[in-house]
Amino acid sequence: MGSVALKGCALACMFVAIAFAQSVSLPSMDHLKVSETLRAAKLSLSEIMQICEQLETTSFDVPDSWETELRGRRVSLGNEEGLVIQGTELLCGGTGNCQTWVLGRSSGKWLTMFKDQAPIASAFGFQPETHSGHKNFVVAANSSADTENYIIYHFDGEFYGKAQCYSVHRDGAQHLEKILCK
Repeated sequence: MGSVALKGCALACMFVAIAFAQSVSLPSMDHLKVSETLRAAKLSLSEIMQICEQLETTSFDVPDSWETELRGRRVSLGNEEGLVIQGTELLCGGTGNCQTWVLGRSSGKWLTMFKDQAPIASAFGFQPETHSGHKNFVVAANSSADTENYIIYHFDGEFYGKAQCYSVHRDGAQHLEKILCK
């Protein structure tokens, strides 16, 4: 293949990559509000205790009071009900990103849907697309004043795992770039 053909192929690949990155549909993103306590999510005391035991295994720290630290919202995961739980103070960093979990029910118990540590995020959302019956979970995390990283998680039948990662840069315009998931 000649030099001109190689350059043409590289240019075509670059345009395909840009088109793919721009065609990603990110859901509307949200975060849990102060009013969205675990009690407001209509969770019983035994459910709250189950949840706190689950989160302790995937949390990067242990708050004095899990119930004070956490916010929660019931959500539809697609084919079943779930919960999104977020930390509020101790489980947050200086850039406004807080540890965020998705929980599902199995045999009457709430179980975390992340095998390892739950992601750190400023916002979350669900795509309508599903994997193994569960909607894709998307988190956004601030990495600087003008850059956010988005991670799309797919459910594998047991846990959510990283599937696609993007960086969004804002310098007057918004630039979406697919990046390697770390």
